[in-house]
Amino acid sequence: MKCCILGGGGFIGTNLARFLIDHGVAVRIFGRPPVFTDAVRGADVHVGEFADTDAVGRAVEGCDLVFHLIGATNPVTAEGNKIRDLRENVENTLKLLDVGVRGSFGRMVFLSSGGTV
Repeated sequence: MKCCILGGGGFIGTNLARFLIDHGVAVRIFGRPPVFTDAVRGADVHVGEFADTDAVGRAVEGCDLVFHLIGATNPVTAEGNKIRDLRENVENTLKLLDVGVRGSFGRMVFLSSGGTV
């Protein structure tokens, strides 16, 4: 099985990556710089922005499962600029789903802890 973790450099993503790698799963990680921590050793790392549809498409291409952990805002910033929140989160997620519909990847799991912050 091959998995891609979008937002794999964060707390949840690095722990998920470590777990999957320890269980023999091929892991690809996509996210922003800076370079990810040592927790993702053994993963195929792709650095980029969620708004870059081509970069995201390359990262998820051929994966059986995509974990969507990217969240560009938190409740305070989302409330302050709702349009930006929609663009950075919802619009880019819809573009990701379009990539999946075209057959670039299998299933997707969406996780969010933003409402708990």
